[in-house]
Amino acid sequence: MSSPLRLAAGIAGLAVVFLAGCSGAQTTSPATVPTAVPTAAPSAAPTAVAKASVAPYDTSTWVSYTSALYGYSASHPANWSEQPAANRWSSAPGGDENSHDTFWSSDGWPDFNAFETTLPAGMTADAFLASFIADGVQTACLPTLDRWTAVTIDGHQARTALGGCNEHFYFADAAAVIGNRIWIFTLDGPDRSLLQPFLTTVKINAAAATD
Repeated sequence: MSSPLRLAAGIAGLAVVFLAGCSGAQTTSPATVPTAVPTAAPSAAPTAVAKASVAPYDTSTWVSYTSALYGYSASHPANWSEQPAANRWSSAPGGDENSHDTFWSSDGWPDFNAFETTLPAGMTADAFLASFIADGVQTACLPTLDRWTAVTIDGHQARTALGGCNEHFYFADAAAVIGNRIWIFTLDGPDRSLLQPFLTTVKINAAAATD
């Protein structure tokens, strides 16, 4: 995987502007008749600034891609390029080279990548994920597994988390477990909320995985 386990989505805050009212006062000497001091006009009611909304990504024009190795399909923006995995992902040393399906934006960043693997015999999904993300937890500000957010991917239970210690290294991860298989999806780039639109396009066909 090109980054550690490296849905959703930025919302502007509600701002309220208060216009303060004011009143006048006047003192008089005993020899003069007090003069009424006009009261300042009441201030206008506080004006609420409308909460800014983030327009959802329109995935209807995205291009569909079907993985030749990993038993899933997903869509990406039409101007992004595809780089299919050259070989299956493996946890063995040196086994990660060119093992992800990757979609690249026209600028090369952000990118979305994915792979699938069979859980090792006798290992639970939680144990696998905890081991898999350990380096990201230690070095890339990735939350521990107990702090990941529950989501669904194509109707299947999944989890997601945001990682990266600064904007240049931001990423967002998702993991879906079906039976003894696990699918890992990663979005690298400053707008980590982009992961969710990608996940809404994912369809998983476990029977089509080649492992």
